Amino acid sequence: KDSPPSADLFEAALREAESYGMSLVALRRLQGLGIEAPESLGQELARREAAVAFQALRRRARLEQAIQSLRQRGIPHMAMKGLAQTLTLYQGNASREMLDIDLLVPPDREAEARQAIQELGFQSLSGPADPDFPHHHHEAPQFDEPSGLIIEIHREVVPERVLKSGLAEGFRRRAESVEYAGEVLQVPCREHRLLHLCLHLRLHRYLGCLRDVLEIATLVEEEAASWDWGR
Repeated sequence: KDSPPSADLFEAALREAESYGMSLVALRRLQGLGIEAPESLGQELARREAAVAFQALRRRARLEQAIQSLRQRGIPHMAMKGLAQTLTLYQGNASREMLDIDLLVPPDREAEARQAIQELGFQSLSGPADPDFPHHHHEAPQFDEPSGLIIEIHREVVPERVLKSGLAEGFRRRAESVEYAGEVLQVPCREHRLLHLCLHLRLHRYLGCLRDVLEIATLVEEEAASWDWGR
């Protein structure tokens, strides 16, 4: 019902969203509401879309190597958060930008999974005593400098300060499957992807809230007819 934002306000908002890796997701949402970007931003948007697509393509080969390494060792793993949403909600669309890739593994295989990633050349972004990464539901992220890919190996869905009772077992038991890198890759069912978004929103608050809110809205709207609330 409100008037569309001015070109200047639209550009400022787009810059802010881009700084958090959310510009294309936000634009998709605005377009769904019937709000189109000003023509003056057309080239900028095309540039951003091309950059995101190229970045995803550059990192995919390394991600496939990491997942294949886990497969070869028989380490169960599940795509979480951005990767899971990209493969399901966004159907491979590059508009869902990801700062890192999150993979959930059993707690007793976490160290082995981290070692498998490190053997591919990934380096820990911090030491085991770094106060920014306390021993809660994952250790420090691992970084591949040539591709810019960051992988976080999780042993639980969220830390205890958000939810005392673990969710990983239930997530694995009700997981769905998609095809990735020539084989099956587990992803949380849509009900659990919604739950994870809500918990992630509580965990990170401002830094992740806009993306989480947009994805909650999109997930609920696009899958409204097929929810199993018993889960």
